[in-house]
Amino acid sequence: MKEAVILLCSPRAGGVSDTAARLFSQGLTDAGMPVRLLPLRDYNIAPCTACGACATPPHHCVLSDGQDASSETDDAHLLFDAISSASLLLVASPIYFYHLPAHFKALVDRTQRFWERQHHTRRRLPEAECRPGLAILTAGRLKGHQLFTGALLSLRLFFAPLNISLRENRQLRGMETLANLKERPAVTAGLYAWGHDWGRTCIA
Repeated sequence: MKEAVILLCSPRAGGVSDTAARLFSQGLTDAGMPVRLLPLRDYNIAPCTACGACATPPHHCVLSDGQDASSETDDAHLLFDAISSASLLLVASPIYFYHLPAHFKALVDRTQRFWERQHHTRRRLPEAECRPGLAILTAGRLKGHQLFTGALLSLRLFFAPLNISLRENRQLRGMETLANLKERPAVTAGLYAWGHDWGRTCIA
């Protein structure tokens, strides 16, 4: 069954990026596409320690496999399992200091084992054959030429070893509070319509 997975990457529930993602999600749902919302703040993601264990086949991560006694229970494998089965992936994230929040960046770093596997096998899908990836990035700042540049570059590199291609993104400036979002009905309507369009495309 085709399913969209949405990663809610803000450490704070119910904020601007969460709300923007739910508007997109409602559009998907109304178009007939099942949606799975995954708030990263509900998962424990241990940071990569660059131990090098994933560099050789079978490219396992010792944190996910529970082989590292120094790590706490780790949930990254649950997120990667959901991502691997998604027909469409949306990342909704605020921008902190011109980049992604720390907890989400930890998940990005944990993608190393997938990069190692792809590099070892030399099997990388052409972009046209990759699953679609989307992003909603929200920032309180109104100005800043490079405000979203670092986050978008990291997202492209995060998606690539997962055979996902960043197809489209929405960059929302001046979104410090929910009031800022709600006072811009064209933006909220646009997010819903964007989700509805992608839902129709994916289930066609």
